[in-house]
Amino acid sequence: MKSYLFEVLSRVRQYLASIPGTAVLDELNKLTPAPWGEMRPTYRNIWGGVIEHGLQHSMQIAARKDSIRYGY
Repeated sequence: MKSYLFEVLSRVRQYLASIPGTAVLDELNKLTPAPWGEMRPTYRNIWGGVIEHGLQHSMQIAARKDSIRYGY
């Protein structure tokens, strides 16, 4: 799971680094669909949909592993 999370975050970093400096504001404010269809700025989909979501699931998995390790 840890390697998957780092791979996802690495891809986000690569995407952000690939945006030309003069196009950052336009690219990150461009409307893109959220999974439920709402059109939101790209930066909100990256932050909430990829980064926060991935970290949240990592925390949930870590907590579950601890509860299993210590016998619930």
